[in-house]
Amino acid sequence: MICVIGILLNVLAKQLNGGKMPVHDLSEPGMAIMLDDQHSFSYDPVLLFIGDWIPIETKSTDNLFVSYLARIISFPIGKSILASPGDVLMWISSTLGMFLSLSLIIILTQNATIKKLPD
Repeated sequence: MICVIGILLNVLAKQLNGGKMPVHDLSEPGMAIMLDDQHSFSYDPVLLFIGDWIPIETKSTDNLFVSYLARIISFPIGKSILASPGDVLMWISSTLGMFLSLSLIIILTQNATIKKLPD
């Protein structure tokens, strides 16, 4: 459900901004913001909350497990980006879903009984 809300927020932001995700430059001076064809700067206060405005800066890691998990949920590692509330909700939902699924698998495999086949 959390993921659906995140997706709907992102779709709403794009629909209200002519098909492009609104980006609000609230970054520190000197931080370069590169826009692709799916994003555009917007100064519309209506779009301020649901557009990309949350600064996220992550360090790269040599930990393969962390890198693998970040790729699964499409979380940027070693990058500075602006994210939307919808992006954050989707990351939270993906992370929770992944860990709940792993927990369920662990619980089910621990409770499984192994029967020895007759010789």
